[in-house]
Amino acid sequence: MADPHPLVRHLTEGVPPRTWSVLVTIFGDLARAPDDEIGSPVLARMGEAMGLSPEAVRTALHRLHKEGWLERRRDGRHSLYGLSPRGRAESDAAGPRIYGPEPAARAFVVLGFGEGPGYAVAPAIRIAAAPSTDPDTLSYPLETPPAWMREVLLPAETAALIRATRARFDALAAAMTGTPPRDPLSTATLRVLCVHAWRRIALRLPDLPDRILPAGEDLAAAREAFAQLRAALPAPDLSALCLPPGAA
Repeated sequence: MADPHPLVRHLTEGVPPRTWSVLVTIFGDLARAPDDEIGSPVLARMGEAMGLSPEAVRTALHRLHKEGWLERRRDGRHSLYGLSPRGRAESDAAGPRIYGPEPAARAFVVLGFGEGPGYAVAPAIRIAAAPSTDPDTLSYPLETPPAWMREVLLPAETAALIRATRARFDALAAAMTGTPPRDPLSTATLRVLCVHAWRRIALRLPDLPDRILPAGEDLAAAREAFAQLRAALPAPDLSALCLPPGAA
């Protein structure tokens, strides 16, 4: 296993991310424009900072290229990778949920049979971000749902992930106060890992207020910490990530 960057340990706790999944995050966060490309040496160096081996990065890149998610072209001894139209479309679709607006401010209990807006929590009971307009339903504002309803809205493992992610974001923010990243590659690596950690949560969340979900206080704090870390770790220009000629 490669030796990770010291600040990375606050986010991974010594367990590297899944290689193919974090590569999806790298391109979705840093290289989403049609002409954006990242060279294989840069990807290997970022992977090494995350604790990933060069072999694992090469294998994951090959898989993503073979599956049509990445495009590849040769540049001397190395390869340049960029999102395929499919990869860009999927990244654009996920983007609003990862970077998007604040969650819904209100929640409603919707009573009525059949399909409708929101999330089913019991027969004929749904929770939605807005009242139903169906005349055959009843809608009531929801302030504090019972515990059983919270548990249906979000699995226990997601609530545990939210709590752990808040703690990791807080630990990284505190560590960066004394030892901030000093180069574009380290900045990009930490930023990507923050996006990756939040992405794992954001893509599982229902469109409902944080306060009515399990671990709601931790979720709101993690959301705010993510915004602050993104501001503190701006995405570097891809040209700034290029390694010197001859670097592997």
